[in-house]
Amino acid sequence: FLKLQSSRSRSKLHLVMKSLVLLGVLSTVLAIENKTVRNGKPTSSKGGPKRLRRNQETTPLSDAKFGRANLIAKWVKEAKEDLEEIQELLNKALDDDNSMPPLPVPVSNPTAPPVSKPTVPPVSSQSVTPTMSPARPCGMTQVERRGQISATIATVSKVEDLNMAGSPQNMALDWLINKDAMYSCPEDENLVQRYVVAVFYYSSIGDEWLQCSAPDDLENPDSIEKANANCNIEDESPDGGGTDAWLTPVSECQWAGLACQPSIGNVLVRIDFESNNLQGTIPFELQELKELRFLHLEEGKTAGTIPQEIGNMSKLQEFDVNFNLLVGSIPDSIYQLKNLAELDMNDNLLQGSLSSDIGKLTSLRFLQLSRNRMTGTIPTEIGLLSQLAIANFDRNQFNGSMPQEVCNLRNTQAGLIGSLTCDCLTPSAKFYVECAAPSCCTACFEPSLLVTGDEAVLPDKKKKKKKKKKNRNLLI
Repeated sequence: FLKLQSSRSRSKLHLVMKSLVLLGVLSTVLAIENKTVRNGKPTSSKGGPKRLRRNQETTPLSDAKFGRANLIAKWVKEAKEDLEEIQELLNKALDDDNSMPPLPVPVSNPTAPPVSKPTVPPVSSQSVTPTMSPARPCGMTQVERRGQISATIATVSKVEDLNMAGSPQNMALDWLINKDAMYSCPEDENLVQRYVVAVFYYSSIGDEWLQCSAPDDLENPDSIEKANANCNIEDESPDGGGTDAWLTPVSECQWAGLACQPSIGNVLVRIDFESNNLQGTIPFELQELKELRFLHLEEGKTAGTIPQEIGNMSKLQEFDVNFNLLVGSIPDSIYQLKNLAELDMNDNLLQGSLSSDIGKLTSLRFLQLSRNRMTGTIPTEIGLLSQLAIANFDRNQFNGSMPQEVCNLRNTQAGLIGSLTCDCLTPSAKFYVECAAPSCCTACFEPSLLVTGDEAVLPDKKKKKKKKKKNRNLLI
């Protein structure tokens, strides 16, 4: 029966259930036969002697009936001996079943725990179970593992994103459960961290990075070695950072561009990329990296808006996203980052005004907003930033005058500012900021009108980068 069903390409689960039904039928037949042969006499259904018709004689049961009963008993015995094997087939059928119902949409905030235990979101039909992992390494079946991991991740990402085939969140969860040869368990301390950086990889179109992209075959040693050989990102972290290609079967702390701090649980403290063709958007899930100090995504094609959730990264010290295609305004939440020392967003397509709340960033030393489309006036509250050494506002659409409180922070006065720029060159220009040079501003520029979308043209990066390095030396 088992072979017959297999030849018809029935599912393993259906096959096992059919086998169990067959076992039940055989057991029932045996019970009937046992009643028939009890004491060698026919019996009633209630176990008592069967009433005989008048003139009917009692005769012993024929050898044929005893032979049939013995045959059925043999079948049942063999079926019982196969119970353990059938149970294993059932477990394997359940483990190999990749059909996963979608998660229920929670009614509360997506970052809060769901009301009910979510089921597993769908994953790509190309998903495969890692062959390098043992059958039950987490002390549970794969179905249980998948469900528990998915329940945790549903508190990190939006459920609709997890259920959307092809979304960065869906692909990251699929990789984490089905393709990651490290085979994370639900109770792993850095499970969420590994998922979040995978979301970052897919959000930034990691397969199109210039280097350090994931191997073509995540389990093939030769493919992994080839990907690692094409990974030469220079690490500026004083504690050293990763050197391996992304999504390879090592700790995420060993992936290039990342650095972790072992003394606080091997958690991420730095993400650092420059000129590696990062695209896509900045995922809000980065807020889960509670110990992240440095977020550098320089000289790429990162687009979209800066997520509001960045304000939840309370340990962040440097946010550097210059030379990208970011749009929208600076989120108000960014002014909650009390430890922020560097806010570098020059050469993007940012709009909107600069909030007076910038005065709350009392640790700020480096502020660069050059070459955007920001409007309004330069806030007086910048004069509260006593640690500020660089403040560049040139080639925007600001108007008004440079506040005297900011001029007082020049290093020629009582402050530390060695570079202060704005569009103070032509008073008759549509966008003009009055600022005396060199007594207040160190340099004056003409405003630049940037275009949006596919027509956007970024300025000469080499020239700008050289100037930026010169400016940063002023912080020492």
